[in-house]
Amino acid sequence: RLMIQCTREPELSAILENLLGFDGAEFYFEKWKAVVGKTFGEITCRFDDAVPVGVKVGATNSVLINPKNSYRIKPDDALLFLAEDNDSYSVNDGTYQQKFNDIDKIASEVCNFQGFNKRPRLEKEKLLFCGWRRDMYDMIMQLERCVAAGSELWLFNTVPAQERIEMLSDNGNKDELELKQLSIK
Repeated sequence: RLMIQCTREPELSAILENLLGFDGAEFYFEKWKAVVGKTFGEITCRFDDAVPVGVKVGATNSVLINPKNSYRIKPDDALLFLAEDNDSYSVNDGTYQQKFNDIDKIASEVCNFQGFNKRPRLEKEKLLFCGWRRDMYDMIMQLERCVAAGSELWLFNTVPAQERIEMLSDNGNKDELELKQLSIK
């Protein structure tokens, strides 16, 4: 699914590369006494050079990614941050300058991103898959959700056509492909 999403939204692959690649920002756990007793919503702007993205709950050692804004930070909780380095950020006094009045409008203009499955493609496309993967059925179904009617998917691989049909159905374990938007060539 992620591979198909990245082909449909090139900006997404750049974001993922930045988050998960070896250059740039990384994830760090750290405890901060200054934010104990505050809610997660209150601390989101308390770090100028880092973004709090989760909490490692001290009592259970479980990690909450993007917890509810009402989650209250406890003394034994460690915060999960996205930051350039583990010593590149610190807690601020709680004041920050709001740079934009309508952040959703700015984000929409900057990214021009409305969501993967929400933005229909208006024009027919011709797409090419090179090679074969065991999850080809799932990839084709994911692609079907986001292309315009009349689009074509060309498969370029060494798997004979009859064998492809059997592999796509996972030897009868999956339903036959019912494509409305996409035709396979």
